[in-house]
Amino acid sequence: MTHPAAATPPDGSLTPFYRAIAARDTTAQADAVSVLLQAGADPNATDKSQVTALHRAVRTRCAAAVAALLAGGADPARPNRSGSTPRSLATRTTGRGGSGSAAARAQQREILDILGLPLAHLSAHP
Repeated sequence: MTHPAAATPPDGSLTPFYRAIAARDTTAQADAVSVLLQAGADPNATDKSQVTALHRAVRTRCAAAVAALLAGGADPARPNRSGSTPRSLATRTTGRGGSGSAAARAQQREILDILGLPLAHLSAHP
């Protein structure tokens, strides 16, 4: 049974994962994702824009959260409303930290590895 705190709001507002991944601390993100998965949260739940937790974890460059979500059944090929998938977002050098700090770039490289994408897939999409 899913813990009530892990439930996706019926109005399509921010999912518990969205709130967890909003943290800037990657360790906190990964820990929160693990707790939500253990509580029965749906790793493929979407917000109003069809954005999943995996989309957010990729954009915020948190490799540990990406790995936990994939292990929990998140779909890396699921498109959001604009057609972007977590896999495609991983290749972009945009997003929070995508082209910023060395740590963010290292996280992006790790995410590409987790998703089985070579570094050659990096692109400079706006």
